[in-house]
Amino acid sequence: MTVDQDSTPHSLDDLALRIGDPLYLETLSPTTRYVVRLMGYVAGKSMLVTAPLAQGRPILLKEGKPIRVKLLAENRVCGFSTVVIKACMTPFNYLHLSYPKDIEVLEYRKASRISVRLIVSLDEMVEDSTPGRWPKPALCTDISTTGAKISSSEPLVDIGESLYMTARLSVANVEQIVRIPLIIRNRTLEEDEGGQTIFHHGAEFAYLDEETRVVLSGFVYEQILKNKR
Repeated sequence: MTVDQDSTPHSLDDLALRIGDPLYLETLSPTTRYVVRLMGYVAGKSMLVTAPLAQGRPILLKEGKPIRVKLLAENRVCGFSTVVIKACMTPFNYLHLSYPKDIEVLEYRKASRISVRLIVSLDEMVEDSTPGRWPKPALCTDISTTGAKISSSEPLVDIGESLYMTARLSVANVEQIVRIPLIIRNRTLEEDEGGQTIFHHGAEFAYLDEETRVVLSGFVYEQILKNKR
């Protein structure tokens, strides 16, 4: 769904957020940035987020601490100010943040696609079902929550055929390995400076399970929000 650029979100409900969506937190003094996940909210009261992590350990921010939050909602990068109401340790570590009074649209994006240089591995969906030696290394040069551009020194499979892509993604400073099913939708050729032919494949992600969707969304959104400081 494309959002009208004249529409201004007035509440979290207007952003159509989902549980598990990543939020980018920035403390003001000292300036520190974290990625957390939305647990839920009560309109006009508070919002609940997972505790930020540093070196794999939860950090409970001080109550009353002002925080700047950024998030990606469809094609809008949004931001708002909030305050830590309560830092909770049971039954797990999480934060109550004050409900935002005003939400600002920082940027409109045509697509949530980011440029990357990820070494990935491509493998056949069913063992011994595709000619050639598998798995094959490749380079992912851009990625979104719905697809990717994958470059290799040889054609992978025919248009319309499926593969698994395995990639290592860093979300909130935690390395995650994901295995994503994809469908090759198009292929183009390019000759590099050394005269070698490079095959660029446009791929669409398919059948993402919830855990993979959350990790992939967190990675893409974190990269976008990092560049919007």
